[in-house]
Amino acid sequence: MATAEVLTPPALDVVVPDGFEMLDGMLVEKRMGEKSCWIGGQLFGLIWTFVMAHPGVGRVYPQDTGFRCFPNRPRHIRKPDVAFVRAEHLSPDLAEGEPRTRPDLVAEVISPHEMAEELDEKIADYQSVGVPLIWIIYPNARTVRVIRADGSSPPPLTDADTLTGETILPGFSCRVADFLPPLPAAAP
Repeated sequence: MATAEVLTPPALDVVVPDGFEMLDGMLVEKRMGEKSCWIGGQLFGLIWTFVMAHPGVGRVYPQDTGFRCFPNRPRHIRKPDVAFVRAEHLSPDLAEGEPRTRPDLVAEVISPHEMAEELDEKIADYQSVGVPLIWIIYPNARTVRVIRADGSSPPPLTDADTLTGETILPGFSCRVADFLPPLPAAAP
């Protein structure tokens, strides 16, 4: 990943450009591929449709929404591929800057450029602020790893399985295949 140093303190309100996260003051490029961006968009669309049909449940955010929710790390901003925040954790007004509340659900779509260590760091960051539900989507394996606040993680879901919002987004469900690209047709 490419990194570049950003403004030095006290400039804590720096705008993080699209395609980057800020990790303790360093801009880090999120190198996404077409497939991972498309999958994130499909999942966002499914959740958005559910949220629009259930007013007052909360807000869903697309990729490049930065969350400045790490209280002891003011220059740390994560941008999950999809995020959901329950209504009770939202202010009625949309902020001009990054949301400062932690998401209740994050989804990360693994791209070909992502390293295991980077993924582990993201998961640790989300767990450090108590994100109760994390979905890790592996496009090439066509699986989803679900991580709960208590650290439990059921066996990975396959594209034939159903992904649910559990207690975080009650009533939401979709097949994993609903947000993955179709499998290539078998040769005759």
